[in-house]
Amino acid sequence: MNLRIYLLIWICLGLVGCELGFMESSQKPLYLGVNDNVTSIRRFGTCSILYKMTDFTSNIDQQSQLTALRNAAGLWNKTHGYLELKEVVNQVPAITVTFTDSPIFPSIESDKGLISQNLDALSVIRRDPANNGCTILLRRSFPWTTSVLQRVLVYQIGVALGFKDSEDLQSAMSLSNQYEQIRLSESDSIALTTLYNQPCDEWTKLETRILPSASELIRVKTYFDNHTKGYCIVDMLSGRNKVFEFDPSLATNNWAERTAFPGLVTTSTNLALVSFTVGTRMFAGNLYSTQIGKFWEYIPAVGNGTDSWKPIADCPLIGADTYAVGLGNKGYLISKLNRDDAWSVWTYDPTTNKWAQESTLALTNSGILTRISDSVSFSIGKSAYIITQNTCWRFRPEIASAPWQKITPLGANGSFSGFSSRGYGFLARGFSTQLWRFSEADSWQLCKSLPESRGAPYLLFSIQKRVFFFWNTELSYRYNP
Repeated sequence: MNLRIYLLIWICLGLVGCELGFMESSQKPLYLGVNDNVTSIRRFGTCSILYKMTDFTSNIDQQSQLTALRNAAGLWNKTHGYLELKEVVNQVPAITVTFTDSPIFPSIESDKGLISQNLDALSVIRRDPANNGCTILLRRSFPWTTSVLQRVLVYQIGVALGFKDSEDLQSAMSLSNQYEQIRLSESDSIALTTLYNQPCDEWTKLETRILPSASELIRVKTYFDNHTKGYCIVDMLSGRNKVFEFDPSLATNNWAERTAFPGLVTTSTNLALVSFTVGTRMFAGNLYSTQIGKFWEYIPAVGNGTDSWKPIADCPLIGADTYAVGLGNKGYLISKLNRDDAWSVWTYDPTTNKWAQESTLALTNSGILTRISDSVSFSIGKSAYIITQNTCWRFRPEIASAPWQKITPLGANGSFSGFSSRGYGFLARGFSTQLWRFSEADSWQLCKSLPESRGAPYLLFSIQKRVFFFWNTELSYRYNP
């Protein structure tokens, strides 16, 4: 046989091998599964989606199968934080996963290589005709491994959510048979944002029980977060304090005591304890009516390390009635001066560790204003909103010519708690179940009612597109905006 014939055989085998890449060892050619979505379409109106595995394969131990499912669900959970896929036991799941050998698995004819072959699906999805959920069916007779199972589940959960097949070979929605890694590509991220970046407006009661005691909780003087974990400083009286860390990523033991705050927390009309976050850097400090302020940066623990408080430059501002907020790459202190109606503005730049009074940002003709500490505030992007009486001010320092603008007020009386999440500002009305959402595009909109009528929460953290409310040691809720 001459060289040309050898070369032709080698090329043919190579082309056939393109198709045989779909095969597991000693198995008929297979492919991941079938997607019934011609276009990407949101399949669940809710953001909290329950799942459950109801049957198992004998090829892998059950715990490994459950871990594979949790990893696959967790991958979609972590992208942007719009979704919460939660494993359930005694509840009806929206997504059921089971193994079967019923003759429902379709075949497709290959379109690669020189030899056309029938490829059998490893999985298929069946949707409830009433649109109440779906079942992911997995081929029982296949010799499953954990990595293959995990890869198939990532794909089929994407199908269940409503995503179509992707031509992007890095995508979880690609039918490429790459089982060793599970990940979402940029195209997956964009698709998820497009379909699920809509208000959820859902309340869930938390099961956490490891909280500061009731007597400690009512003495919380300030709280802050770095978008991953929440922190609060508690007045323990007699000059002592405690700092607690809240980690919502933990299934149990969400709370841990950390290093005490080095400043003062005692209640006084001449002393204020304020905090703000710039990016992910957290700052807290004391402001006085009679002397300059003292501030620290809180350095959270990394891994098994310890946390710490790092002194930063003293703040020249003298005045205890102050609202602190981080906007863009600076911290802002908005203070009500006693001598007139003006609101003065001081800035802190973490990169230079310097404070500066910004006279061009002052609000000098604001009319009759109450104390800033009596107002309610939230921030959206690079703007802060201060609502006092029937007036709502937007403060946007990057607009140097007009940093203060009046915005349409809510028009409702009462005591409110303010927070922000997902590009919206919110006001929760105390001793009521009303929750209002604000954006300048849509103004004020009434959201789903709070589950219970309570006063102002002692703690409120906005972390990874979730908001956590704590009224006492036995009553806490998570709100998905």
